[in-house]
Amino acid sequence: MAPSRSASRRLQRSTRITVAIALLALAAVVVAWGVLDNVAWFTAASAVIALVLGAAATRIMHRELLQSRRDAAADRAILAQDYAELAETRGAEHRAEVVALRGDIAGLTTQSNERATQITKLEQSLVAAEAKVQQAEREIQRLGSRVDDAESRAAEAIVHLAELEQEAETLRAELLTWQSYEPQTRQHA
Repeated sequence: MAPSRSASRRLQRSTRITVAIALLALAAVVVAWGVLDNVAWFTAASAVIALVLGAAATRIMHRELLQSRRDAAADRAILAQDYAELAETRGAEHRAEVVALRGDIAGLTTQSNERATQITKLEQSLVAAEAKVQQAEREIQRLGSRVDDAESRAAEAIVHLAELEQEAETLRAELLTWQSYEPQTRQHA
């Protein structure tokens, strides 16, 4: 709509301005002719004609100026209306985006709170596990010292058993020796 209207306006403007310039040129020719002819009544008539043609040209230019201003004002009004519609559309988009972002923020806040709760639970589990590990290490140390004690006692028992076995061997040998002497002493008696 705007391109054809603008083209027709330019054509009208061009025609009107051409007419106004033609009127001024005609007035200049009439005045020059009246001055060159040097007839008083003709000079006066050419001055009046020039005045009327100048007034007509001025009126045409004035109307053209007013029309240009009205057209510019109409164009600005259309632009302002388009901008208002665009601003309303963008405002609605902005409000929708704000609502969506608030929802996202609320979701992220909820996730963050849930993760903080999970982290707290995991930290508590970690502290409990560390306490169990320390308790197990103490139990291992206690059992290790008991094992060491048991191994020491077992070693002592093995040594004692070896000594007892040695003594038993010695006693068996003595017993055999006594038994071998006993039949001889019975025969002599």
